[in-house]
Amino acid sequence: MSWELLLSEFSTCRLEDLPAQLVYTGRKDIKYPMSIRLAEEVLSHLQHDYLVMSINGKLIQHYATEYFDTPELQFYHDHHRGKLNREKQRIRTYEDGTSFWEVKKKNNKGQTLKTRTSESNNSSPTLVHQLRVEYDRITLFSKDYSEKLTLDMHLQFSRRGESLRKEYVVVMESKGMAHQRSPFNLLMRELRIRPSGFSKYCVGMAMLVPSLKSNNFKDLIRKTLNH
Repeated sequence: MSWELLLSEFSTCRLEDLPAQLVYTGRKDIKYPMSIRLAEEVLSHLQHDYLVMSINGKLIQHYATEYFDTPELQFYHDHHRGKLNREKQRIRTYEDGTSFWEVKKKNNKGQTLKTRTSESNNSSPTLVHQLRVEYDRITLFSKDYSEKLTLDMHLQFSRRGESLRKEYVVVMESKGMAHQRSPFNLLMRELRIRPSGFSKYCVGMAMLVPSLKSNNFKDLIRKTLNH
């Protein structure tokens, strides 16, 4: 079944209808990497509880993200060893060409804090471009706007002339303040789909730079990406 056919069962919401604080307030993120077939099954159960975001009449948007790190890859290594109070810095470009410099931090309470500016220039001269990730995204919102769901697919990782494309994995992510009992997360428990950390930056770097220490990512890559 096509994504468009599945999404035709959903009511839509527009970008301008969304409460801005949902994106920027401290939130907790739960990620579920899965096969594309399983993601389609999950999506087919959500049409009564979620709205799909429509931008200029399109329900699937293309994203491109440029990740920056120190020359020593501090952000990568902090994530690999599970350090709390870690961060990532990136430029995100949307389908209409709009770009933002974003700083994404995870604190010691497991909350994600994201800030962004309209300037797409590198905000720190000490950081170096490391990785480009492109993907297509479907964005859903619970009908009371208490939870945001994203489905990222067609992942492509590029670094210094090398690239990898992963067509058969979808990363579904629940973003909210207190959403452990949301319809989506309850469905995940019913289907016995377990959450798993999935950093596009770290996974891409681990696959494209074999010399990097990546023991903590190898099982994730083997289970979800090597198909």
